[in-house]
Amino acid sequence: MNFVISLKEAEKRRAHIEDEFKVKEIPFSFFDAINKSNLNQEIAKFGISFDNTKLTDGEKACFLSHVALWSYCLENDLKYIAIYEDDVILSKNAEELLIDFSWIPDDVQLIKLEKFDKSILMAFKRTFINNHCLRELKERHLGAAGYILTLSGAKTLLEYVKKNTQDQPVDEILFNININNNFVKAYQILPAIVIQMDRIDSKILPSQLQDDRSKRVVHTRKIKKHFFSKIKLEVLRVFFKTQKLFCKIGFERADK
Repeated sequence: MNFVISLKEAEKRRAHIEDEFKVKEIPFSFFDAINKSNLNQEIAKFGISFDNTKLTDGEKACFLSHVALWSYCLENDLKYIAIYEDDVILSKNAEELLIDFSWIPDDVQLIKLEKFDKSILMAFKRTFINNHCLRELKERHLGAAGYILTLSGAKTLLEYVKKNTQDQPVDEILFNININNNFVKAYQILPAIVIQMDRIDSKILPSQLQDDRSKRVVHTRKIKKHFFSKIKLEVLRVFFKTQKLFCKIGFERADK
């Protein structure tokens, strides 16, 4: 099932989604995004702790909107749930993968549909699906504008966010912290079939969270490293940079 997170009053964004999905005859439903106005009520409802975090109210509301759909997946015993944000563009042949999810391998729990960066470190092993393939993500690849989650994946992620205080946006949980800790293996679909509008043109549908994110101050700590540690890090950096040359993420727009 395909769900698009969107504020009720976001008429322009909803019209955009109607055009994107209906022209490809992809079934979907809007999910009314959690609003800042009832934030405390929703935090209590889902039992998520944001104590002492620097997340803005907008980021918390976005986080909880995704969590609400993970919960919906469990409550309704959905084998798969595909979650999108309301500023996505779908690729030329997205309908091949988004109408029927029977192509998903049994051992895969989380699939990133989105292109955010141009290239990301991934496993060399490929699982081929029609004109696409899956590769396991091996490093941070942010963005939560389009992904598929299985029932077991939703359960695991819900357990994690409820047990731990959350101080990072939802995409950091899905495609950074999760990858580093291997709660559920995250895979990338190649070429990607989703991209956010602001990655192409930031003026058409500007990011609703970018202003919120810019308000947060990120503190970094400089650590003096031993000479040989610096050499090792530089060697690894060059190695991974070379490996990423074979890890490009393509995207083909339907109108091109």
